[in-house]
Amino acid sequence: MKRVLSLILSIVMLSFIVTGCSKSTDKTTDSNSQKDADTSKDAAGGDDITLGVAALDLTSDFFVSMIEGGDEAAAEEDVEVLWKSADSNLDKQIALIENFIQQGVDCILIDPYDSTGLIPVCEQAAAAGIPVISMGNFIDSEAVTCTLYNDYQDTYTVGKIMAEILEGKGEVAVLYGAAGNFVSDERQRGFEEAIAEYPDMKCTSLPVGWDTSTTLKTTQDLLASNPNIVGIHSFYDGVTTAVYRAVDQAGKTDDIIITSYDGSKEGSQAVIDDKYLCTVLTGAKRVGYWDVKMAVKLANGEELEQKNYLKSHLIMKDDLKEKVEGWGIGYDGMSIITPETGITMFDDMSQGFDE
Repeated sequence: MKRVLSLILSIVMLSFIVTGCSKSTDKTTDSNSQKDADTSKDAAGGDDITLGVAALDLTSDFFVSMIEGGDEAAAEEDVEVLWKSADSNLDKQIALIENFIQQGVDCILIDPYDSTGLIPVCEQAAAAGIPVISMGNFIDSEAVTCTLYNDYQDTYTVGKIMAEILEGKGEVAVLYGAAGNFVSDERQRGFEEAIAEYPDMKCTSLPVGWDTSTTLKTTQDLLASNPNIVGIHSFYDGVTTAVYRAVDQAGKTDDIIITSYDGSKEGSQAVIDDKYLCTVLTGAKRVGYWDVKMAVKLANGEELEQKNYLKSHLIMKDDLKEKVEGWGIGYDGMSIITPETGITMFDDMSQGFDE
């Protein structure tokens, strides 16, 4: 009987050992399979990439179009984009970036409100292994990859064109966003330095933020206090509509030249309608598309130059183009297109991406 019990116990113990080994083997197989799947996913390079965007604003026409272009690029690359608005507030933009760091996104994109004030949090992101892109703007830190336009050169050219049209005489104004924003600073500086070359001209510079109501009030006050104004340059198509409205309300559309920047469809149409003398195409959709494409490159470990330029185009009618060329105004690589072409190019999101 004892021999029978011993035999039964031996069989039971052997059964437990075999079962235990079988379970252990199953776990190892599952783990190895998961590792193989992860390795395969990493090798693909595009799966599960999440980009965090701390935009200056998400409600104005420019940013709505930028989102559309960015989402198109995201769909092509099969990545997720988290669009967040800083509502033109530095502290909120810093908080958004800190949240993206905590989430562990694969790349952070910023349209900076203050190019200097964001440096510490950008470097914090880089220290966490997260690349950062400054969208159409410059942040002076090695932790940041910057996509840029020819803001200074383009606006300097616009200033020269206005000055020549006015025969080098008169009072003009430039409306800019906010001091410390690189794009705003460059567009303001380019115009001011062009006008400064004409001793019989005077330039007034006024901040308007990115808000149409502020721009309308500022322009109305400008015209009331400076009745001799003959030209206004607005740094951004999204608010230039308010400039024209104020000029129209004052009954001075035949007396004041208006120029703009960004090349929205409405801006190009305003050139066709002789509301604006000229504008400059960056193209909000192109900008969003381009920046998401660049962010995916960084998220996949590619190295890019610190400064990467998107080609811009001056938009004006052919008769003005002929005058500009006759005056010898421009810079190497400058492109002049008609407003009709500008409207078409606005939707051509990939145009200029590889230039």
